[in-house]
Amino acid sequence: MRFFYADREQRLSDDPADARKCFKSKIRDINATHIVAAISFGIDVVIVLQLPPEENTARKIDIALAKIRTRLKNRNENLGFTEDDANILQEVIEIKVYSNVTELTKMTSLLAVCQFIDGYKQKRDTYRPVEYTLRPIEWLFPDVDKLYSPYTPLNSRDNNKLEQHLIENLNYYKKVKYFLDSYSKKALPDYLKELLIDVEQKWQNLQKVYEDKIKQLTTLMLDIRNRQKNASEIDEALKHNDQTTFKENIRELLKQLKDIKEKTQSINTTQEEQFQNNGLFEPQKNKNDNEQTLKHTSTMQNQPNQTLCSNDQLSNNNQSILSTEQKKETNRNSQCSSTKSQASHVSTPSSTNEIINILLLGESGVGKSTFINAFVNYLTFKMLNDAERGKPIVLIPVSFLMTIGNNFNERIVKFGDSDNFNNEDFDHPGQSVTQHCKSYVFHLNSNNKRKLRIIDTPGFGDTRGLDQDDANMQHILEYINELTHLNAICFLLKPNTSQINSFFVKCLTQLFDLLGSNARQNIIFCFTNARSTFYTPGDTAPLLKSMLQSFSLNDIPFKKENTFCFDNESFRYLVARQNQIGFTDEEHNEYENSWSKSVTESNHLLRYVSEKLCAYVIQGKQQSIKQTQLQISHMIRPMLEAMRNILRNLILWNIYTPNKLIELNPIVLHRSAAVCYTCQPDVIQRDKFWIAKNLSHEIRNTCYSCKCASDRHIRIDYELDYTCSERCSNYSQDEIKKSLTLLLRASVEFAYFLMNVARSSKDDPFLIGIVHMIDEESNLCACRVPHEMNLELVGKLKELMLRFEQYTYELESKQDHSKLHDIYTWIQTIYENPMVRVQMDAIKQSREIIMKQYECEFSNDPTNTTIS
Repeated sequence: MRFFYADREQRLSDDPADARKCFKSKIRDINATHIVAAISFGIDVVIVLQLPPEENTARKIDIALAKIRTRLKNRNENLGFTEDDANILQEVIEIKVYSNVTELTKMTSLLAVCQFIDGYKQKRDTYRPVEYTLRPIEWLFPDVDKLYSPYTPLNSRDNNKLEQHLIENLNYYKKVKYFLDSYSKKALPDYLKELLIDVEQKWQNLQKVYEDKIKQLTTLMLDIRNRQKNASEIDEALKHNDQTTFKENIRELLKQLKDIKEKTQSINTTQEEQFQNNGLFEPQKNKNDNEQTLKHTSTMQNQPNQTLCSNDQLSNNNQSILSTEQKKETNRNSQCSSTKSQASHVSTPSSTNEIINILLLGESGVGKSTFINAFVNYLTFKMLNDAERGKPIVLIPVSFLMTIGNNFNERIVKFGDSDNFNNEDFDHPGQSVTQHCKSYVFHLNSNNKRKLRIIDTPGFGDTRGLDQDDANMQHILEYINELTHLNAICFLLKPNTSQINSFFVKCLTQLFDLLGSNARQNIIFCFTNARSTFYTPGDTAPLLKSMLQSFSLNDIPFKKENTFCFDNESFRYLVARQNQIGFTDEEHNEYENSWSKSVTESNHLLRYVSEKLCAYVIQGKQQSIKQTQLQISHMIRPMLEAMRNILRNLILWNIYTPNKLIELNPIVLHRSAAVCYTCQPDVIQRDKFWIAKNLSHEIRNTCYSCKCASDRHIRIDYELDYTCSERCSNYSQDEIKKSLTLLLRASVEFAYFLMNVARSSKDDPFLIGIVHMIDEESNLCACRVPHEMNLELVGKLKELMLRFEQYTYELESKQDHSKLHDIYTWIQTIYENPMVRVQMDAIKQSREIIMKQYECEFSNDPTNTTIS
């Protein structure tokens, strides 16, 4: 957010002769090149806001900001800034203010900043400069003596070297300051307080050293520019003992601070464990909440790179407990063998505080999105008349064709807002309207302790073919694999169909591959448009039974207690009424009866799922082949990038000894994204390496960044940035080479597993990745100079490929291949590699953020139907 207001200007005359009259004497023997010819006074404010990830909250903040903007422009404008507007601004996570008004830069409240600006506008006598106008000195004094030294710019090499040094020191400086500011306000045990006091004393000394070094380098730079010193002195200054000693001291200080942080986290973790363990033996005020936290914590064991779905926990406190517990379990797993729980089914019914997760599956066009819209209205309005007096709740945009009038005129009925980022696509008939899994969370009672999450999914039987069905199914499996549990898997069907899509069986098979056969007991069947079959499955029932028997799936229950029949035409009637379409009294009575039956069936479904079915635990259960395949697919890019970067650092090692490193810095993405291998990448330089940096393209149904073919786009969960570090590696060269060999052997194991066990890939994704890296580095050599380092890297990558092929041959020659448990052990081992782990953490964060964006939470209150 920027506010700029220039109030007045003071300036010299545009005529140099008149301007010179302002000076008492002629200026001689000066070093200045320009003169300030005008100054404007006013207010200049830039506010950087970090907004919460929830789209609805961000939209509300935008509305409040628009009111503030108009108010700041016109003080007399009354836009009805409400208490709700003020409260929503409290949801801003963090703000940083930059301004010519010093008081503003110290503020941390957006509302306080805006109020200050509004009041400050009235104090014209205190306005400060916002803009300067410069003119060359020769304009004012054409005959000024040229006795000053000419300005000599630094060359790009020296400039980059100096800039890199200053930025690195500044980063160290900021890190230490941040840690100290954070922990100086915390209550710490006495022994940690003593450590902190010792660090603060050292920090005070280092601050003075830092300021002195900056002044020295500033003076040196000015002297070089004035030709009083030579640019070669930059190298000497940067390698001076004082500079290197400062770096060593500040790094040591950072290590001490990180040690304090780790010990603090360890204490907090122990306290959390004690709190949770007390819940096992002592009565709690809210027993159900505590049981829920304990159950979710236990399911996280041995899942180092699993993602928690948003809102699966009951509170933010539970999320922090799980996060700490997950990190602790990861460390524990690296030290001991896996002792995974064999239980894949919870034996107790869902508690009243638990989120009930229902996965909704069905053929394209069966009406899953309409069913969800109808379902929430059935839960909210008991009678059709109540719904008509209120307003239909449309979570998902609705579009359907109606025939009206005596002439059977066709009319498209639409309801609900749609935009470029919407999850629905109505423009391509036959294709799945829903493009991405999306969750809808309903609060089922007034105290909001009991919730229901329905997960809408892309439909199978898409007209784009089996490949699109496979892609949709893969997306569904990845999505539900991030959940902690499922209460029901609901297949939505139409009664009286002539055939059932063949992909139905494939969908079931892949679900059981992921979840295991016990998930069969959690399957339920729902039928839409059932009014025409008197609320029965009609002719679809024998077709379904026959299909289940023919594919040996007859142990899937299909009986009255797990089958539910609805008629969503009554919801369509409600939407049509909102579009001013008229109906006869007879039609109204028929739809009113249909509404009542659907309300009864909705309550019946909820009771069955919550009271009769046991929640099926996904995370924490015995690993399946499908789960392992999904984990490996997430690790391919991190492992390949780690191997390439290890090779870069080994090359640097041989040139500079172990004093230089290139570090990987993954950037978490907040939108579904891909890289396009047709578009030219950005090329950056780190040390003497050229690096191709593929920028992420925002992608939904199509790419928003380029027009290249979809098959040239590869999905990514993070961007990669790279930094140079002048620090010694924590590992010896032998240890680094061993880690490279370990990554390479794991890649061979994973590739064999994907192609021969999971059979999810016909081609070796790791070998393809290595070949792509070789091509990428070769292209850099062809278009950039100097390219000796990249040329060396090409050679190392080719050696890596030969070793990969040799290891593959050895593995394929073996009679006894790795079992599922062995592959999972490989996954745990590779996850401990720091370069892999930092990228996997970015993947986890990105997927959490995107899942949150595709979640809509609804408060089930007919008097306050707000969606967030």
